[in-house]
Amino acid sequence: MRVQRVRLLHELVYAMAQESPDAPALLHKQESLTFAQLASEVQRFSKSLCGLGLGANERVAIYLPKQFEVVIGVFGAAAAGGVAVPINPMLKAQQVSHILRDCNVRVLITSPSRAKQLLEILPNCHDLKFLVLTGAADELPQVTGLTALSWQVAMQAPGQKPPGRIDSDMAAILYTSGSTGLPKGVVLSHLNMVAAADSSSEFLRLSASDRLLAVLPLSFDYGLSQLTTAYYVGASVVLMDYLLPKEVVAAVVRYAVTGISAVPPIWNQLSVLDWPDEAGKSLRYIHHLGRAARRSTLDRLRSKLPLP
Repeated sequence: MRVQRVRLLHELVYAMAQESPDAPALLHKQESLTFAQLASEVQRFSKSLCGLGLGANERVAIYLPKQFEVVIGVFGAAAAGGVAVPINPMLKAQQVSHILRDCNVRVLITSPSRAKQLLEILPNCHDLKFLVLTGAADELPQVTGLTALSWQVAMQAPGQKPPGRIDSDMAAILYTSGSTGLPKGVVLSHLNMVAAADSSSEFLRLSASDRLLAVLPLSFDYGLSQLTTAYYVGASVVLMDYLLPKEVVAAVVRYAVTGISAVPPIWNQLSVLDWPDEAGKSLRYIHHLGRAARRSTLDRLRSKLPLP
């Protein structure tokens, strides 16, 4: 079912919570969230951010591997009137420091272990005021000028109603890889992201019955658009951090994945694996993006995956 009249990023989740509240929205390892559950978490977090004093267009960075809090953080920041800044979890402290300072991040969401790795650089991020830690922490880090709190406390804190937004407002800033210099932030409006989701869902012929495997980093433009594209039509998304190629094949079978989007290096590795018949029963499409694929890679994939 195609969502109508959605113009703001977070409305993709809210609209589907109204249309199909019990449909699965997000899966990760043994856990899952329905659209109603995801919308509730996004709304709670957005109000909490406003309760912390987040102002319009202020940045909320997320420095985590793929997990529920990343998705809630991205949509929650947008719903709070802020701007989501997903940071590649593979980046080191100095690279993270550049991003935090370059776009004046106000709130950073990360884990206790990652926060420890950032302790030396955090005092230099003068616009940073809040550090929100996921998971269990023995003690919260002490950084001058910075308030640290757990995700649980942040979600339970008294919140405030988020401000109204229009579709030309900023929704996210995505950083380039920095292969030709320092990473540069690319600003995306709500309308940019919703229009791209509309276009991609039509191109891929997605429906609510689809289940996408999120292999690409959510800090990457197409990685993040796997979420928005799926939610535009009410499809579900499986989160996984790409480590070993065989884990992708196992995930396709385990979650009955219908679609995968990836870049050439990943497809080169996946093309030489043995794909069980079970994978072909659910998989409807594979999507290549980036530079041109090798003909040999495409031939091997076509022979192993007789897609419709």
